[in-house]
Amino acid sequence: MFNIKNVEKYKRLANFGWKVLAANYKNLSFPVKLNYAVTYRCNQRCLTCNIWEKAPDEEMSLEEIDAFFRKNPGFNWIDLTGGEIFLRKDIHEILRIIVSCCKNLYLLHFPTNGSCYKEVIRAIDFLMSSPVPLIIATVSIDGDEETHNRIRGKENAFKFALETFLELKKRTNSKFKVYAGMTISRFNIKRFHEILRKMEEGIPGLTYNDMHLNFAQASTHYYQNDADVLIDPTKQIEIFNELSDRTQSEGRGIIKYLESHYQSLAVEFLKEHKNPAVCQALSCSLFMDPGGQLFPCITWNKRLGKIKDYQYSLDTFLQDSKIMELRKDVIDGRCPNCWTPCEAYQSIMARTAPFSRWNHNILSGKNKT
Repeated sequence: MFNIKNVEKYKRLANFGWKVLAANYKNLSFPVKLNYAVTYRCNQRCLTCNIWEKAPDEEMSLEEIDAFFRKNPGFNWIDLTGGEIFLRKDIHEILRIIVSCCKNLYLLHFPTNGSCYKEVIRAIDFLMSSPVPLIIATVSIDGDEETHNRIRGKENAFKFALETFLELKKRTNSKFKVYAGMTISRFNIKRFHEILRKMEEGIPGLTYNDMHLNFAQASTHYYQNDADVLIDPTKQIEIFNELSDRTQSEGRGIIKYLESHYQSLAVEFLKEHKNPAVCQALSCSLFMDPGGQLFPCITWNKRLGKIKDYQYSLDTFLQDSKIMELRKDVIDGRCPNCWTPCEAYQSIMARTAPFSRWNHNILSGKNKT
């Protein structure tokens, strides 16, 4: 039977797939993915991240956000991040703007610490009724109750996160997925296996495939932290190898594909201290902070100007000769080099097709420009 929702879903998937395919062979004229920090306000005091210490920054108004997405409706994947995005009183209006403007949007993801329970549930209920085919929420859970509360600096942090995760878990289906997002750092690595066991015991039905594990990252302009949060690369390799063994046989789909490849390539990154896939910053993706300041990615503190200086148009921004030159620097690895999921996933997608330009072996034998 004809189903208009399925037609819309496959139309968006086809557009997404076509742009990813094109990204395997050339720099894109418009990004597949936008990483957008809608606010740096946060109500927790995490040891791994100092966003909460930032002075309140200028945030784009609702009118500016509307102007931005009306002029740039072509994103296929949007990650909304913070801070805690639900501390913005107008977050639901922001979601409506995105859904209304971005007719090719296939995947919308956001993380949350779970403290704004009612607002998170309201957002998911709205997005579930929207035409966006895939919605993913990550609830940050950095360990068992004792560990999580210590890392998050709040007595009831685990309680709120668990309540939100379990409620969202009830809503999961082919359109909506929720993951427990665990950041591994020097603050939980020593008891890692004990913590995982306690989490599995304390969270009904939790499996490794319900978890999104990431290692703490250092970024002066985003997390506003330093390398003190990181752990020894040999420990990371050990954990990544174990995770790959435990998750490889389960799950399917785009997220499973990206997760498994991210884990396996992370081992290569940790051994070589070099990106295992050519970074796609300023081609497949870019990062925008709450005030509309543009960066190549969440890691590189390279300010590229505010979007309002380009009349809110990314077409104008990306055609600037300075941005084109900077893209060459990214291709050549003249950047901090990182392997965080926010940046790695699109780099993985851009090297999946046969004879992809971004295969290191092919790239090394060609003109890189």
